[in-house]
Amino acid sequence: RIPLDTWASYENSLSAKPVATKTIINVVIYLLGDWLSQTIFTGADVLDFDAGRTLRNGLIGACFGPAVHEYYEFSDWILPVDGSTLGVTNRAFKILMDQSLYLSVKCSIYILAVGVLSGEGLEDSAENVRTRIKPIMFTAWKFWPLVHCVTYGLIYFG
Repeated sequence: RIPLDTWASYENSLSAKPVATKTIINVVIYLLGDWLSQTIFTGADVLDFDAGRTLRNGLIGACFGPAVHEYYEFSDWILPVDGSTLGVTNRAFKILMDQSLYLSVKCSIYILAVGVLSGEGLEDSAENVRTRIKPIMFTAWKFWPLVHCVTYGLIYFG
């Protein structure tokens, strides 16, 4: 019962305040993701982490929240998924758009923001984007397209 109630509360919040809800979720994901990458995933003690780094990631997540909301609203507007033929085709185009334009822009901004917020100069941070974006995208392509197939309903489990 608790998971269903929690899900219902989330959906109500999403309907009433979509940008705020998505931003809060984004902040939590960025905070948790950074903390996990510093502790659990490296085998370190759960209290042995750089809190400043984690907070910087939370700030980046807060900045991305409204932008991500607007991106998906735009994506839904230009690629509606209603109807059987157009819906399947547009879902495939959404995945392609997410895994090319969106992924490259969002990851580039993220890498740049992490660098600048941690004290690197803009030039060094931009160089870091140039050297890291290609391997990051290739790694993402091994996982995210399948996830999008499920989340966009191209593959249905039900």
